[in-house]
Amino acid sequence: MDSIVKRIHENLEKREEATVFVVLGDHGMTEAGGHGGSSKSEVSVPVVLFPVNGRNGRKQKIEDIQQIDLVSTIASLLGMRTPKGNLGVPFQTSTETSVFVLRTLLEVTNSFLDQLESERLEYCQTKLAYLLQRLCASPSGQQADEAEIASIISVCRRELKNVQGNLIAVQSSFDTHLIIISLLSSSACLVLYAKNTEISSCNGNITTSILDKFFLLLILLEPIIYFASSLTEEEHDIWFFIYSSYLILNAVSCPHNAKIHVILLVIHRISRGFTEGRRRRWNLGDGVESPFPDLSVIFSSLSLLQANLIRCTTVAFLAYRRTSYPKIFLLSWILFVTRNEFVLLCLALVAAGILEKSPLTLFLSAQASFYYIGNSNSLSTIDISVGYAGLASYQPFIVAVQIALNAYSGPLIQLLLASPKAVDGVSDLVMASRLLSIIVTMISLFVQRYHLFVWTVFAPKFVIEAGHMIFVTILSLLVRV
Repeated sequence: MDSIVKRIHENLEKREEATVFVVLGDHGMTEAGGHGGSSKSEVSVPVVLFPVNGRNGRKQKIEDIQQIDLVSTIASLLGMRTPKGNLGVPFQTSTETSVFVLRTLLEVTNSFLDQLESERLEYCQTKLAYLLQRLCASPSGQQADEAEIASIISVCRRELKNVQGNLIAVQSSFDTHLIIISLLSSSACLVLYAKNTEISSCNGNITTSILDKFFLLLILLEPIIYFASSLTEEEHDIWFFIYSSYLILNAVSCPHNAKIHVILLVIHRISRGFTEGRRRRWNLGDGVESPFPDLSVIFSSLSLLQANLIRCTTVAFLAYRRTSYPKIFLLSWILFVTRNEFVLLCLALVAAGILEKSPLTLFLSAQASFYYIGNSNSLSTIDISVGYAGLASYQPFIVAVQIALNAYSGPLIQLLLASPKAVDGVSDLVMASRLLSIIVTMISLFVQRYHLFVWTVFAPKFVIEAGHMIFVTILSLLVRV
């Protein structure tokens, strides 16, 4: 990193233009290597400003600033206006008496006065406006009044920092009592539902075998991962692993049903393969890399690509000659280029047709099928384009229904083709699982409310869990009607 900063600094010096080089960190880190939390070492990052080909930098006392202060500071350095609604206050720079700094401070003062009343801020507003007007009218008087200007800037900045702290505290406040009441109410609903509901199958209770008890325990413990941001993002991999492990162990422990479980395992592997390209992480670490991995991947890919091209060209030519179907290439484009959700639905139909009449098997299959089409705990993976299919005008209700049906198409097919007794048993298991998940999600969101990824991981997870809860509730009511 030092060498990179040095290279950039040297290249900027060659341009012979006055430049400010800003270096700042992304996030902090504890001594143990943890990051993303709310501890002092994890939320504190350095910010360094290097003047290049301009006024020489001078050593200043290190002070704590807010992240939002960087926006207003850069705006003052570039002579730009501060974005509306920004609560940042320009921090100490080497251009204390510049017109841009005064204008930025005046803009921030006006923005703060729009949100609250303060006599001190009104005083700062008057003084800053007066100084700015005098400097613009008589630039030559700037040096004579430098001490006075620096004093007023210091007083106004101090008052702005105090007001900034109050505004941030108000905007980031939480109604703890209401959150606790919500958690207690949800927990009471889960306890009452568990007491008045029996999760059963057509062959008896779901927990008759040790294997079923073990995987039921995994389902109950799975929400623990919601306290870790990385595991929350990769929850689909956890469900894939649980489902495939369940099928393998069932095939080993029940040889007379091994064929069915192997077929389901093959369908599961094919189905998840359609969205493997959307995975976040593929790196398995340096320990499993072979020598020259890039070259081996390139040559193996080229050989496979060449063989597949020859095979596809031959098949397309023979199919065209045999059927004289002029749209064979359009059909190939539809099959291989467009989204493959319809293929996944066909595989889900096959899986549902041979699925055991067991609520636990049906539950795990439905959980896995939800992620087959690319769904995850990120809101960006929700396909909203399907909501507008077949509509001449915007109709919010129909759009929402079509988006929901597409997102839950896999689990719906599994449930619609299962036996009534299995559906009745799995509906109880799904409802209990969703209640437990949303309770743990609320707790994790409350505990991690100061986490670095609260708005990118934990909050979207809560929104998705709320959507799951609404959909499952409606589906359970329809099943029982």
